[in-house]
Amino acid sequence: MTIKQVGKIVALLLLISLSAHSQQSKVGFVNSGPMYVGENGGTSLYIPAGMRAVTNSNISQEGTTSLGGDFFQDSWGHAFTVDALGRPSGSGKVRFFSPAGDLETHYISSSDTLAFDREMYYIAFPGIEVATTGNLVLPATMGIDATSLTRSGQGKLWLRSGELAGKVMNASLRLYGTAQPAAAVVEQYVNNYRTTTGASPLFGFASPFTNMENAYFVGNFIRRTIANNNGHVVYPYGNTPDPAKPGYISLAQYLKNVGDTFTPGEGYLVELRSRDFDYSTLWTGTSIGLHESAVRTESLYHIDRFIFHGTTSLVNGFDEESNLQLFSGNISRTTPGATGSTLNWIIGNSYTAPIGIQELITAMNTSGLTYSPVIYVYQPNSGYVPYNISGSTATTTQPVQLIELEEIPSMS
Repeated sequence: MTIKQVGKIVALLLLISLSAHSQQSKVGFVNSGPMYVGENGGTSLYIPAGMRAVTNSNISQEGTTSLGGDFFQDSWGHAFTVDALGRPSGSGKVRFFSPAGDLETHYISSSDTLAFDREMYYIAFPGIEVATTGNLVLPATMGIDATSLTRSGQGKLWLRSGELAGKVMNASLRLYGTAQPAAAVVEQYVNNYRTTTGASPLFGFASPFTNMENAYFVGNFIRRTIANNNGHVVYPYGNTPDPAKPGYISLAQYLKNVGDTFTPGEGYLVELRSRDFDYSTLWTGTSIGLHESAVRTESLYHIDRFIFHGTTSLVNGFDEESNLQLFSGNISRTTPGATGSTLNWIIGNSYTAPIGIQELITAMNTSGLTYSPVIYVYQPNSGYVPYNISGSTATTTQPVQLIELEEIPSMS
């Protein structure tokens, strides 16, 4: 499924890293027009400091640019060449490295990060190689493309998450190829979804990795999607009744153990503990088998930003770094035969970029299915919110023409 970069945030449930990065690193190279970086078997362009793309920057990247500082996007386009579909057209790569070998953080940013319009000016990197000693950070308001992501240093590409103007945003990476395992770290800001006391609202979540474990969310509740052979979900809120305990939700509805894994493309509902919850109650009795921690420090559990990076201090010996492969495949469902009734399909956006509605419409129109005139998108505090689909009815197959929605946010 095609995904898109977005700059306007819909109140669904995504993120933004709110620490703005100012243009403080030294810029050693400025490009303002067409430029060709050819292939020569090694580094074609060596820049020991930062680089800034301005005005009409349009780099045809066929070779390797080794960049020893930050990359600033201030151009009127995508900094690099793109094809007719707006995808990166270069076959080369930008290699970020640390000239001094220190742990300095590198950034892919803009001179005005908070006002950056990533729908219009996303950076169309070809390949990205992280050869830095420190991390390569993408602020939550920024959006980039990449045809591949590799890592040859200690650092990783770090996708930030945070809050802006009361809304949660995520850094957007639209990956057209594959990423090397453990090449990226993904954040999920959740402070907006946690209450001071009592039950917190559920928020939708889809794993950005192909094999991510439940250990990050230890101490909280994760409801999974339960579907039949046709993909039909009877209980979209993940609240299948327990036949043995009326009024309770079936335990089969939950990811219960720290080693339980998320399935990419599936939708999950997360309920965080309230800010006043006493986590020490999980360290006694039968619950200790579900939520064990080697370091029983209360503050470790009061997390307002989950960081999916391969380890967690909440579970002794937890290490899944080699399994953190960014999801970049197709989100698909098997088309059922005639069922005689409407099916509820729940799909989670596991991409690290939003899904564009026009691309979703195209996929719907080529499926051969007939759709209900409403699509539901899960929003915290509101549950499943309906959006009308024009050109489709529940009884006749007609081309879908319009959905009253801009995008499906990443990891939602």
